[in-house]
Amino acid sequence: MTAEQTRWLLGITSKGHHKGYQTMDIDKAVDLAVAWLDEIEGVEGVAQGESNGKACITVFVSLKETGKKLPASFHGFKVVIDESGLFSAETP
Repeated sequence: MTAEQTRWLLGITSKGHHKGYQTMDIDKAVDLAVAWLDEIEGVEGVAQGESNGKACITVFVSLKETGKKLPASFHGFKVVIDESGLFSAETP
């Protein structure tokens, strides 16, 4: 991924400033966040959530350090970090 594509994904202008407004609807923002964060070690999942009555992007992490590296917002939506631990499937 190029630096320009990364800036676009994060909603950052070419001068390095966050746009500070929602550039798309929450469903599209979550889809992009899933595609981007799926490859990052320590990210267990991404979902649409709610924070203070507004739509947000919830990122479930198993590594505390991973959460510290993620942006505070993504395309104008607040990013909420949930230190969930590892996700695993239950066996019957």
